[in-house]
Amino acid sequence: YYEGIIHTINPSWALVLKQADSIFPDMSQVDPYSHEAKRTFRLAIPLLAKLFSIKSRVIIYAIQIFVAYFFFYYTRLLFNKIIKDSFLSFLLTFSIAFIYTGEQFVTNIYAQFDCFAIFFILIAMYYNNAVAIFIGVSLALWTDERGGLMSLFIVPWILINKSGGLAKKSIFKSFRDLLDLRIAILFLALILCVAVRMYLQNKYQLTAHTDTIYLT
Repeated sequence: YYEGIIHTINPSWALVLKQADSIFPDMSQVDPYSHEAKRTFRLAIPLLAKLFSIKSRVIIYAIQIFVAYFFFYYTRLLFNKIIKDSFLSFLLTFSIAFIYTGEQFVTNIYAQFDCFAIFFILIAMYYNNAVAIFIGVSLALWTDERGGLMSLFIVPWILINKSGGLAKKSIFKSFRDLLDLRIAILFLALILCVAVRMYLQNKYQLTAHTDTIYLT
């Protein structure tokens, strides 16, 4: 099975490694309707690879497996924060290993990196402070544009914590509840991502095909 990560010439891996070498490589030969065409601004992982001089897809995949440990660790902690039951938190975390959210850390060997985006949002939710939210949401957005949708789940999570937990009858009493620095920082990260993308698109004449982004 894992021959796919070592032997298969996968277009996504080839492009990721090109991005790690030159952030905006020539993509004129990329099929505009392929998954690879959407990678123009999915720069978080290529930038990290460039920063640490990683030029091997096997090493990037190994890091993905390594991050899986922290994903399940923080997932259990987050469940325990919510339900206050260590054993049930363990069972819920264990169950996630059998659905896409958890299994993708191991089974996704095609450089799609959805797992990293989810992990970044998870960290933002667990630490639940302005710095963690800004960094987590920003990294998720630059990993996959759908991180913007995932990041919106942080808003009700903030309101739940402010209200005292799920046991309360209402987590939203008035619009004043939305006047929170963490929520402002979340939307600041979203706006900055859009603004920087627009700037880069105009300056370097870049294109990202997102017509079927909800599917792949």
